[in-house]
Amino acid sequence: MKVIFKLLSVLIITLSAVIIASLFGAAHNQISFTVSDEFFSAYLSGHTGVGYWGFTSPRTEAALIGVVGSWWVGLITGIIYSLIFLLLKEKIRYTHIFNAFVINIAATLAASCIGFLLESFIPWNKSNVMDGFWNQ
Repeated sequence: MKVIFKLLSVLIITLSAVIIASLFGAAHNQISFTVSDEFFSAYLSGHTGVGYWGFTSPRTEAALIGVVGSWWVGLITGIIYSLIFLLLKEKIRYTHIFNAFVINIAATLAASCIGFLLESFIPWNKSNVMDGFWNQ
C-alpha cells in the first residue's frame, strides 16, 4: 500500500509540474504575442508545426506554441522533484516539494519580468538578436 501511495504521489508531482509549465508557456506566449506577433507568424508557427494544425486564431496558436515549447521542462522538473520526494523523510516531504514548486514558479516569473524590463531598455530591433531568425 505504501508503494502505491508513493507511486501515485510521484505521478501527481510530475503531472502537476507538466501542467504548471504548460500553463506558464501559454501565458508567457500570450504576453510575447502582444509584444511581437510577427515573430510568431513569421517564425515560430512554421518551425514548431503548430501553424499546420488549422487553428484560425493566432493567439491560440501562440498559446499552443508555448505549451509545446515548455511541457517537457515541466516533465524534467517533475521527475527531479519526484526523485527528491522519494528521498525525503515522510513528515516533511510534501512541504519541501510544495516549497520547491513555489520557489521555481517565483524564480521563473522573476526571470521573465527581468527579461521584459531589459527589453524596455534595449528594444529588440536595436539589439541585433533577431537578425539570424529573419534570414532563415
